Amino acid sequence: FCGLAGPPSAVEALFYEIAGPVMLKMQGVGGTWPETVQAYLEHDIGVKSWDVVHLKGGITSILAGTCRVRKAQPQEFSTCHIVLQPDQEVIKAGDLVKIHLKSTPFGK
Repeated sequence: FCGLAGPPSAVEALFYEIAGPVMLKMQGVGGTWPETVQAYLEHDIGVKSWDVVHLKGGITSILAGTCRVRKAQPQEFSTCHIVLQPDQEVIKAGDLVKIHLKSTPFGK
């Protein structure tokens, strides 16, 4: 049993970041999940509280052979989580950021 509290977007993030990888490990699935890659941010993102890691839903795309990411709109299904490190109030467009893909060895 995994009790995940919070609004739907926070529960989804917790599942992909914590509960899902634990369940895969318990099933004997090898590898590291979620898969981490780097992408260029398409627009500025501000962070209200910069003393903890933030996860924002994102949409990935490939443009001219580079991975790019933008923040997902409220009703849009995100394809990744943008990992915003502590001690950054604003992450600028064009910055290289770490993203966690929302894929598993079983598909999406």
